[in-house]
Amino acid sequence: SKVMTTRLAWTTLRLVDASRRKVPNDRNVLYALSTFSRDAGDAPAALRYATALARSFPDDAQARELLQSLRRRQ
Repeated sequence: SKVMTTRLAWTTLRLVDASRRKVPNDRNVLYALSTFSRDAGDAPAALRYATALARSFPDDAQARELLQSLRRRQ
């Protein structure tokens, strides 16, 4: 059901955020947080994580693309 899917998404988001606190500049964690936040409808958080990702990994084309796509949604 949609309620269970939403709960699972928020639980996953919390777990990944806990990982970010342990390893703050992990590329995969920042990418996951950005896309999970985007999918959960939290555009400010998605943009914040994507910005951190792009700053930490300036040569990463996927990070730049994600940031640009989030900026276009604003």
